[in-house]
Amino acid sequence: MLAFVRGEVESTNEGEKCRRWLWDRGHDRATVIDNGMPTDLDQNRIRAELLKTFRGYPDTLLFTGYPRDVKWRRVQADLGELANFRYANVPALTEISGGTRRVSGGAKNVESGTALEEFDERVKGIVVRIRNNERLPDLIAVEADDKQIILVDGHGRATAYVLMGMPDVIEVLIGSSPHMGGWYWI
Repeated sequence: MLAFVRGEVESTNEGEKCRRWLWDRGHDRATVIDNGMPTDLDQNRIRAELLKTFRGYPDTLLFTGYPRDVKWRRVQADLGELANFRYANVPALTEISGGTRRVSGGAKNVESGTALEEFDERVKGIVVRIRNNERLPDLIAVEADDKQIILVDGHGRATAYVLMGMPDVIEVLIGSSPHMGGWYWI
């Protein structure tokens, strides 16, 4: 949950709203997120509320049909592997990738200027952050029944990494479940 929330507060889409949500409720971002403790029950409650508000946790919006028995592992993916990750099954992301849902397709279309303008701008903003050596939140993905890796969070970050051809290895949190096929966005 902590990794999801870190991605949300840094998001160009909802990040400002998430940070405002924390502030309005008197929560300290540094304590709850930046230096958050995964075993702290009170912090976990706050993070769950934030994810419910912005992403529908645990069972709507992004989490529609998301299994509750997901097992997580941290892996290192090289750029070739990352380029073959698929975007979540969202119509706009399918269009951005030229119908392939592959990160490589999205990167190619951003590079050629044929991606959707909002996504193109977001990826270019992430490229600037990478060049400034900012530490970005982890990519979060799931393993589909066919062993394909599908991004849950970090579509823009993954696209920026592939577009830039760096770094050589990316750490990714990958969730697996025998029930992953029930996730709406698979």
